[in-house]
Amino acid sequence: MKIQRHLSGLLVIWLVAISMLSLGQNLRGDGLQNGEFTVPINGVKQWYKVSGTGPVCLMPSPAWGVSSDIYIKTLKPMEKIFTMVYLDSRACGRSDPAPSLTQYTWADLDADLDALRAHLGQKKVWVMGHSEGAMEALHYACKHPTRINGAVLLSVGGITGKNLGRDGDAIIASHEGDPKFAEALKVEKKTEEMPTNGPELTKFLQATLPLFWYDPSKMAKYDFSGGSKTSPAKISPATAMQGKNASHRGDLSDITAADYKNLTAPVLIVTGDTDFVCPLDGATRFHLTLVLNYTSPAPDWLAASPAPWINSAVEDLKGGTQGVLRQFLFDFGSDTEKPRAAFAKLAVAHGIIAQDSNADWGELLRSVGEEFPSQTEGVRLKRTLTALPESLTSVEKLERAWTIASFILGAREAEAYPCVDINFGNAASHFWAQKRDEVIILLSRLVRRKESPLALRSSER
Repeated sequence: MKIQRHLSGLLVIWLVAISMLSLGQNLRGDGLQNGEFTVPINGVKQWYKVSGTGPVCLMPSPAWGVSSDIYIKTLKPMEKIFTMVYLDSRACGRSDPAPSLTQYTWADLDADLDALRAHLGQKKVWVMGHSEGAMEALHYACKHPTRINGAVLLSVGGITGKNLGRDGDAIIASHEGDPKFAEALKVEKKTEEMPTNGPELTKFLQATLPLFWYDPSKMAKYDFSGGSKTSPAKISPATAMQGKNASHRGDLSDITAADYKNLTAPVLIVTGDTDFVCPLDGATRFHLTLVLNYTSPAPDWLAASPAPWINSAVEDLKGGTQGVLRQFLFDFGSDTEKPRAAFAKLAVAHGIIAQDSNADWGELLRSVGEEFPSQTEGVRLKRTLTALPESLTSVEKLERAWTIASFILGAREAEAYPCVDINFGNAASHFWAQKRDEVIILLSRLVRRKESPLALRSSER
């Protein structure tokens, strides 16, 4: 799959940083012997392979039936950064099936990963996965947040709801008429449900494999012939798929908001922009879900945000470096103390500013002051919110200026704005003429409130 250019560059920088960080921490896989091993895990004999140097990273195969061979062949660059531990999940590849078809739940798979971690003598590990394997890695990270150093999710699946824009069907349709995908499309169209029989599943995957690549010609450098022990298309009998169905192993809905909040280790989400199984729309939505759940507690102004904001954020983030929201985050995110936690606050502020004709500006000022209480944090954003854009009409400028003045003089959250210079120009001269009653009411409230910012400032003189 073609990875978006800005994501691939980020991946290189991020992984190099991981490698450098590991030099100063006890994260290396020292003592682990490279090679192939079989070990009883939770009563099931399972196969794994250790390869590479660096922090230990567990990578389970998708537990619906595929072996680890495709990742062993294609993820060699990762072995320069991580000690990769490729695990054939239960009933997949060279691992035995579970005693019962009901023992293929997320909890069972989580327990296998944790037992493997303990078997390898590691207090903490990285976890990586692709597609359903990424879902397994995410489940483990959320359920065992104190036992991971970080997670790398490649084309994470399980996103519920209809995807926006180029969803899976649209991506498949875009291949129509392209000879590189012609034979694969024929098989895809005539197959209503994925086969559960081992040989038939192998045949189906081999026939449709070009659809999983942005450029199918790249497949030539790998051996996808099938039939051998190391074939990436090696599929176990129907047991793995039957176990998935009998165990009712589904999407990510069993991961709670509390689980996401407990996940404080770094998480990298990577997806291909022509991935028809786990589309970019879904991955972007998952990214927003993950980040929004880091906000604790969720502010009222965030919870009340309309759904169109999420939709516009998805489309904007997909737009690469040209997105308006992306530029807004670059402009105002540099002076925040915790950029990751500030993402949601900044994004919602952007949404309100972009639709300022319907915004409650006073509420926005209060919310930003509450979310960024430090006087030296979010200064650029605060200056923007207390400025009067030239695009406003004279009436709108007067209303905006009065809202800002009322907030600065009377709101508790205004203590977060001392570094902001207020200059209303001619607007202030119209307050008494056009808002005399409001001015009198505000002054009377300030006189009665000893704790008001104005009273406090007056008492210091």
